[in-house]
Amino acid sequence: MIQYMLNKLPEQEAYEIIKKRTEIFMSKLNISYERLLLWGYSHAVLATSWSVDGENYDECFFKSISIFKSLCESSAGAKLEKVYLND
Repeated sequence: MIQYMLNKLPEQEAYEIIKKRTEIFMSKLNISYERLLLWGYSHAVLATSWSVDGENYDECFFKSISIFKSLCESSAGAKLEKVYLND
């Protein structure tokens, strides 16, 4: 599911597209919005690290880290670290 959300992201408007795809999955599959965003964030971090080859990495995956983080923080109304790591 997360791989689909990252599939064929354009250079422009990636934030809006990931947000829309997340909302579609959430509504159709009746899953937690926050949980889906956190899984997207985790997957983006892992995908970026897997793509590292010397000094090169997949910029799309790297960019999606900040997108998912921003969406998580927007949804929670606080910084990701404060909301999810201090429980």
